[in-house]
Amino acid sequence: MDILTELKRLFCKINPGIDEGKITIESTFTEDLEMDSLGMIELSLEAEDRFGVNLSDEELSALTRVGELAELLRNKLGR
Repeated sequence: MDILTELKRLFCKINPGIDEGKITIESTFTEDLEMDSLGMIELSLEAEDRFGVNLSDEELSALTRVGELAELLRNKLGR
C-alpha cells in the first residue's frame, strides 16, 4: 500500500471537489488544499480507520504538509 496514494483517496473522500492531481507531498493543508480544522479532524479519523493507527491532536496540529502526514503514518506503521 502506497501511503500517498491512500492519502489522496482520503482527501478526495472528505472533499469530493478537490483535484487529486493537486495533492502532492509538498501540498499544504490550509493554503493548497484549503482545509479547515473540521477537515483536518475528518482526515485524521479517516486515516486512523484506514491505517489502524491513533493520531493525537498534538501530532496533527504540528503538521502543515501532506508529506509530513505521510511520514508520520510511515513511522507509526514501522515502514
